[in-house]
Amino acid sequence: MLYGEDSNMNIGFFTDTYQKGFSGVETSINSFKKELEAEGHTVYIFAPLDGEKWNTKEENDQGIFRLQAMNQDFFPEFKLTFPLSAKVIANFGEFELDLIHSHTPFIMGFYANVVGFTLNVPVIHTYHTLYEKFAGHSFLKGKKTDKLIMNVAAKVSVLHTARCNRVIVPSRKMKNILAEYGITENVTVLPSGINLEALKDIDKDAFKKKNKILQKKKTLLFVGRIGREKNVSFLFDALETIRKKNKNVLLIVIGSGPAEDELKEEAKKRSLAKNVLFAGHKKREDVYEAYAGSDIFAFASQTDTQSLVIVEAAASGLPIVMLKDEGLIDLVKDGKNGFVVDTPDEFADATLRLLSSKKLHDDFSREAKEAASKYSIENQTRKLIKVYQETLKDFDAASIRKKMQKQLKREVEFKKLFDVKKNREFLSTLKGKTKELLKNLNNKVNG
Repeated sequence: MLYGEDSNMNIGFFTDTYQKGFSGVETSINSFKKELEAEGHTVYIFAPLDGEKWNTKEENDQGIFRLQAMNQDFFPEFKLTFPLSAKVIANFGEFELDLIHSHTPFIMGFYANVVGFTLNVPVIHTYHTLYEKFAGHSFLKGKKTDKLIMNVAAKVSVLHTARCNRVIVPSRKMKNILAEYGITENVTVLPSGINLEALKDIDKDAFKKKNKILQKKKTLLFVGRIGREKNVSFLFDALETIRKKNKNVLLIVIGSGPAEDELKEEAKKRSLAKNVLFAGHKKREDVYEAYAGSDIFAFASQTDTQSLVIVEAAASGLPIVMLKDEGLIDLVKDGKNGFVVDTPDEFADATLRLLSSKKLHDDFSREAKEAASKYSIENQTRKLIKVYQETLKDFDAASIRKKMQKQLKREVEFKKLFDVKKNREFLSTLKGKTKELLKNLNNKVNG
């Protein structure tokens, strides 16, 4: 089947982690799902059971289906997923998926490949995360062991990417990295979009009032996962210099993660406790208020692949001061809507310039909003639909199995290949074996 401009598609999103609004990946998934459905397409999300997130009728009615999963220690945010839901397996034929969009390289990514092959539909993968950059930030003791695990994760990620019919990357940075890995064909740069309307008409005083921050305080804002890979300590280095010239500056850190307690202790030791507010994980509405009520957005991570928070901050009118990360995002124009720096001292100087000049701050704020406008979810979704249509067209033209279907002039009932009883028996055994394997591996690592 070839898809034109007016053809509606049934799309399956596969992910190993899904808590609404918990991270950039979830935000991207939710935003694209909502806008794709507004355009007349149907989107199903296949994700792991997660805490209180069970396979409920309420979520099923929204097109969200959850599968058996267990926690694991290597990447705590990801669940070890087992496709053990009879409801999901039995209905794959009924979903009538036209294509599959994988948002993970791990178990659900592999499962996406299996389902794609079985249903004879193309699989698209978005390479969201640089897993090898997490080396030194996992729970494992010993740099060599930690790095080994991260390298394995990176290789698995690249292997999955190479198996897919099309690859989407959120930045030129990611495209260049994949090229180094040898993946150069069918790679499309497509940053995720944001809901610009949700960032309009926000009360600029609300966040400070709720968190008992003096309105006259000059605030730098960081939003993200609180892990060592986000380089928050770099912001502490800059803050020490900033504080010497302007004591009325507060760094607001929104988010949660494994390094939160460690960074709180570091702030105390460096006598920065009065200049840093760890606000914890916040709802999207609260984050939007934080954007509206802050003066500058501070960004020092070099492991991000696009960072939607930069786009959201710019759309809210915040000038950006960020550590240089080639190809991460084309939005920030050095000296026009933000500053791109190399050192903590340069970061401090750029911040002080913006805080000391209302005209410069206002000019940067206006330019930031204008630059962010091209990243609207509506605009990016239209581009995504075009990628889907091109992929379906190429797949139909190249697939031998598709040609056989057309030649035989009959529908192949692929859903019959999903034998629920046999799958449940096999995957139940697989689950037990995997638990045993992980237990032994953890014992060896910690022994």
